[in-house]
Amino acid sequence: MLLNFELAQWPCYTDREHCIVAVARHEFMHAVGVLHEHIRPDAPEPCRSGHSEQRDFRGARPQSVTDYDPDSIMNYCNNIYRLSRPPTLSRLDILTIQYLYGRRQP
Repeated sequence: MLLNFELAQWPCYTDREHCIVAVARHEFMHAVGVLHEHIRPDAPEPCRSGHSEQRDFRGARPQSVTDYDPDSIMNYCNNIYRLSRPPTLSRLDILTIQYLYGRRQP
């Protein structure tokens, strides 16, 4: 994976570190097999239609592991670049990773 942190075309102009963390976490989720929340059939219609040009794996039939997650770092309707929103994984993001890869053992 190659991450481009020039951020010239990203909606992030005030806090470079915040944007880098948000982009890296979002792309990490893709790397482990997680798709965008806004393409799910149970995503709210305004979210789905507002981001319909952003597709994941055309023709794929992804499995939903959790309920729709409005707080997911994978949700384009949840602006992860807002400074008021920490660029963290949501509770359901973490549950998805645990489902796919198992829980971390102490």
